[in-house]
Amino acid sequence: SDGIVYVHNEYSVYALPIFSQGVDLVWSFRRPTPSGSLMFNDRITHTLSVHQDRVYANLITALGRSEERLGYVRVKFPFPTKTLFALDAYTGKELWRKGGETKGDYSFPIAPTPQGNRLYVGGIKQGSKTDPFEHYLLCLDSATGKILWETFIASGLTEINLFGNSTRESFGTPVSIQGETLYYGTNHGIFAAVNRNTGRIEWIYRYRQIPVRPTRSIQIQNNPLEWVNAPPILVKEKVLFTPTDSKY
Repeated sequence: SDGIVYVHNEYSVYALPIFSQGVDLVWSFRRPTPSGSLMFNDRITHTLSVHQDRVYANLITALGRSEERLGYVRVKFPFPTKTLFALDAYTGKELWRKGGETKGDYSFPIAPTPQGNRLYVGGIKQGSKTDPFEHYLLCLDSATGKILWETFIASGLTEINLFGNSTRESFGTPVSIQGETLYYGTNHGIFAAVNRNTGRIEWIYRYRQIPVRPTRSIQIQNNPLEWVNAPPILVKEKVLFTPTDSKY
């Protein structure tokens, strides 16, 4: 945006001049590192959105705590909570934030897709660490962060441990837009097309997942990563998507 490139590392956003020969910062926005544990996740991509002189970034504002028995058997796994921040693109001033503030609030693991004065983004809720991840598609006012509509899409678990608890953070795809339709994948076996004006589901496609199987072992075996998480692509009245939980 106007000769500035923006990057983030889940805790901070940095604005750098494209043509600088050094590492001079235009500005930086930093969040205090919360207490807790952050698990490595090779499926997460760190992206943000720039639109109408604003930067939209999803940053970690809370970290979960693991629960262990006998000192080495992990019962519950810590998952981060991510808040969506809107920042002034030229100063880094915080304009608004959404989610991640209270228990049961939305977490935003992926940056939003802007169009006009609206943002379209997948949000995730999890009542407790033993519950499935609930995936919603939301429409926000880009200037204020107000939720204009929200639609439940699907729920699911990532790989589970001996106690039936998910062992990895959940996230959906970035949202793609064509005409009046939004396209969103949950990476939990469900891909959806939603009307961008009303939030009404137009159709749902259920694809073949890599199974999430119960285990009797204390060792966690994650399913292989088959595809990199990416936005759906629209080509000649077809939609192409690459779910991270499927070989097909």
